[in-house]
Amino acid sequence: MLTEPQSVTIGANTRTLVKTESDKTRSVFTDRANGVRLEVSQSNGNRLRSLEKLTLTKVVTNPLSGILTEDSVTVHVVIDRPRVGFTDAEIKDVAVANFGWHTATTNANTTKVVAGEF
Repeated sequence: MLTEPQSVTIGANTRTLVKTESDKTRSVFTDRANGVRLEVSQSNGNRLRSLEKLTLTKVVTNPLSGILTEDSVTVHVVIDRPRVGFTDAEIKDVAVANFGWHTATTNANTTKVVAGEF
């Protein structure tokens, strides 16, 4: 189990997230006042899957109608692996390489992906 609280930094704002849900396979941490939710779960089937899901919810204005609605953006990180054949260290190294690719050169690749590049 992850410790409580968890913290995430979105932009320049660090948010403290308290555990609001927990069961045998997942935990949810939230900062309700600022619309931040972190869900971490594990599933065991033919393959093992770890999911981290960070969601930011806010009130947005429809530019055409001017109507205010609540909407969200979610970023998922999934580590999908076989039951045998890879060590925890190898799996961690692949995950760290992925995160490094996103954050290299001041987050350039993340910016490109968000803009629609592939």
